[in-house]
Amino acid sequence: MIYKINNGNIYLSVDTMGAEMRSLCDVHGLEYLWQGQKGVWEGQAPILFPIVGAQKDGQYLYNGKTYEIGNHGFAAAQNFKLLQKYSDKLVLSLSENKETLRQYPFKFQFTIGYELSGDTLTVRFRVQNHDDKDLPFSVGGHPGFRVPLEDDEEFSDYALKFPFRENCNSPRLKRNEVTEPQDTLPVLQNSDTLPLSHELFSNGVLILRHLVSRSVSLYSKNSGRGVRVDFEGFDNLGLWQMNNGNFLCIEPWSSPGTHSAASGLLTERAGITLLPPEETAEYSFSVTII
Repeated sequence: MIYKINNGNIYLSVDTMGAEMRSLCDVHGLEYLWQGQKGVWEGQAPILFPIVGAQKDGQYLYNGKTYEIGNHGFAAAQNFKLLQKYSDKLVLSLSENKETLRQYPFKFQFTIGYELSGDTLTVRFRVQNHDDKDLPFSVGGHPGFRVPLEDDEEFSDYALKFPFRENCNSPRLKRNEVTEPQDTLPVLQNSDTLPLSHELFSNGVLILRHLVSRSVSLYSKNSGRGVRVDFEGFDNLGLWQMNNGNFLCIEPWSSPGTHSAASGLLTERAGITLLPPEETAEYSFSVTII
């Protein structure tokens, strides 16, 4: 089911399937969210939980048992329940069920909130451990933004701008590779600006870590229009595009999406959080229309 909220500046549509955003428009009706395209990428803004990235052969070990789990976990394929709906706020929730327990043997509540204020959308994640053992998890957003926004522009007319000059390399991941490689790809070299090109993503996702900046702006070099993503509290930022599509995903992640060892143990994933029983972890990122 699709729920719609707005505050007069921003108009947001969210699907209970995956708690995924379907539309993000300004007051003039300009769509900022990628609308999906067959043969390019049919997603729009999937939620990543309880892992970010993939396990080797789609499997992991926990307490001596093998479990199968897909890329970025199962949240995107689960139907969330509505907890709250106001004119400018929406809260959806997922708890363990027969399907999640088959992939992930833990009791939990995963809550996602969408809240509008001025020109800003804030997305909140809340993970609660209702089990009697530590809950291993990672969480992240995967919103895809339209690039370009106007018909007379090109993908290369856009750039990413960081508040501070950065020196950052990305692991040079090979397709279907899950273990951290030694080889890295220079992304930012004492620079605060990353010009966009389709070639930039020829090796797949760029994973930026240890950034000084806690926000990044995706903007048109012609009009200045675009979005700013603030990701305070997330240590990793994924940048992704595929098949020369007219979109860019800006993805705040709690873990880098790679495995620190080839053991296949869930608890040895890089950056995994081990949440104690009855404890709660909260994360948030925001998208501001500029």
